[in-house]
Amino acid sequence: MIIDAHAHIMAEVRGIRLGQISTRSVGLGRVRVGDRVEQWMPPSFERSAASLDVLIRYLDWVGIDGAVLLQAPCYGDHLEYLYEAVAAHPHRFVTVGLVDPRDVQSAPDQVRALLDHPGIVGVKFEVPDTPFDMDHSDHESLWRAIDDAGLLVVVDLGWHAGPFDGQVDRLARVLRRHPALEVVVAHLGVSRLWDPAQRAPFPEMQHTLRQLLAFPAVTFDLAALPFFCPHEEYPYPRAQAILEVALDIAGPSRLMWGSDFPTVLQHCTYRQTLDLVRMHMNQFDQDAVSAVLGGNARRVYRFGRALNGASAVFHKGGDIPIETVGRDPNTAG
Repeated sequence: MIIDAHAHIMAEVRGIRLGQISTRSVGLGRVRVGDRVEQWMPPSFERSAASLDVLIRYLDWVGIDGAVLLQAPCYGDHLEYLYEAVAAHPHRFVTVGLVDPRDVQSAPDQVRALLDHPGIVGVKFEVPDTPFDMDHSDHESLWRAIDDAGLLVVVDLGWHAGPFDGQVDRLARVLRRHPALEVVVAHLGVSRLWDPAQRAPFPEMQHTLRQLLAFPAVTFDLAALPFFCPHEEYPYPRAQAILEVALDIAGPSRLMWGSDFPTVLQHCTYRQTLDLVRMHMNQFDQDAVSAVLGGNARRVYRFGRALNGASAVFHKGGDIPIETVGRDPNTAG
C-alpha cells in the first residue's frame, strides 16, 4: 500500500504569502504573487489549479493507493472542496483544515468548527504564511483546543530565513506543554535545506530531527526533496544524501514519503518523486520500505477509521485492518 502523505488540490489559487501578499491563478501554471508572476506548476496545468480528477489520474497512473490532501495558505482555504473529495473517496483520501492563529480569540472556535466536517483529521500551519510565535502564551488556548479535539497538527516551518521561519525551538516548547499532540513536520522541517551551504551531513537538519524526535508523537514527511536540488537531475545525489542522513537519525518508523503535488512536477515526474525514495532504501528490509511509502501515513493520518456510509468519520483511537483501506472501488482507472 502506497500513500502520498503530502499532496495538494485546489479549484484555483487564491491565498496569501507571508501573512499579507495575495496569490491568484493566472493560467498556464503561473500564479500572481503580489506584483510578481511566478511559475508554480508545469504549463500543462492550464488554469494554474490542480483538480481532484487530475490527482486521481496521477495516482492511478503511478499505482498509488491514496493521498493526504493538505491545505496551504499560499493556495487558499479550500476546505469544502477537499471535504467533498474525502466524502466521495473515503478509502482513498484524508484531509486537514486551516486555522488562522493570528485571530487569537476565534482560533479555538475555528478548530472546533472543523469537527463538523467528518473525515478531517488535523490542522495545518504554514507558519511564515500565517505568521505567529507558536509558543507564545496568547496561543495556549489554540493548542489546548487542538489537543481536546483529538486532531493532529501538520507544521511547515518555512523555506526562507525570515523572522517566523524555522521555529524548531518554539515548536519543541509547545510539545513539552502538550506531549500528547500528534505532529507531522513537513519537508523534514525544511531545515535550511534550500541553502547550498547546508552540505552533508546537514547539521541544521540533524538539529531539527534530534530535537523533535525526542517527542514520540512527532513524524516527518519527505515531501519535495527535488526542490532542494535545483542544479541536479534525477536521481538527485543531494536528495539521496539528505534521505540517507534522515533515515539514519529518524529511522523508517518516523518518516513518510510525500510528493508535494503539483508544484514538484516543475522539477521531476510524479513517478520520480516516489522512486527517489523507493529505489534508494536498499539498506532496509521490505517492512521498513513499506512503512515509509505508506504504512506510517496510514497510521499517522488515521486512514480508514470508522467509516460511516460515504464519509470517513474520525474518532481518536482504534484502527481497522489494512485490507479495508486502499483504492476506492468506485474510482475509475
